[in-house]
Amino acid sequence: MYILTQSEQLEKSKNEIYLVEAPEIEKEYLTAGYKRYERTYKMTCHHKDYSVVCTVFRDNKKGSEPVVIIPEFHIPGRPYPVYIYLFAIDLYSSNPDMSQRKAAKTTRECFGLNENEFVHTTLGRALKAFVGNINEVLKPPDSCLEEKTEEVRKKDTDHNNHDTTFDGQGSNRNNASTFPKVSSTTELRTRAAQVLGGKLIRTKVKQAIMTYHELVWEWFKKYKRLLL
Repeated sequence: MYILTQSEQLEKSKNEIYLVEAPEIEKEYLTAGYKRYERTYKMTCHHKDYSVVCTVFRDNKKGSEPVVIIPEFHIPGRPYPVYIYLFAIDLYSSNPDMSQRKAAKTTRECFGLNENEFVHTTLGRALKAFVGNINEVLKPPDSCLEEKTEEVRKKDTDHNNHDTTFDGQGSNRNNASTFPKVSSTTELRTRAAQVLGGKLIRTKVKQAIMTYHELVWEWFKKYKRLLL
């Protein structure tokens, strides 16, 4: 089980080591008889590799699930801060004429990632996971979804007819059979745009990071689950 805690930005960590601190939560679990451990996750951002040290609580009973305290920018199992994924999803879903490759490239440039990091397939998987998570708790407005989906589908179709470098799956062969159905990404990006709105991609990166932090935190407080 993961418990989210509010945190400073990853880039403010000392010597690229980020220590997650949550004294009130720690006191609660220690009082309940849990044992305290640590777990380190590796993350990359702005041409630096960070170590994020999280607190883990176990009651040492057979079959007991560990409780991991994570900062709001961390996604277990993913190598980049949550705001990088959200920025890329926001950018891609708000620009129907933009391919996943272009959105991934722009994201890398904004957050100091190398060419082989955060590729278009990373964006595709994150988009699918994001939409899946929000749809589990938020019912999309049907009429609005249908209208926006049709608009995005038309733009996607026009774009794919002239751009043979993007197929959403990593192939750049000029072959119609390699392209996924347009609707396979249209509904995803339309739904993501309804939630993120595209406003943050036009702000300064630092401001966007803080707002994405707040979004993740508010989502966790309200639904008791991770946004991505």
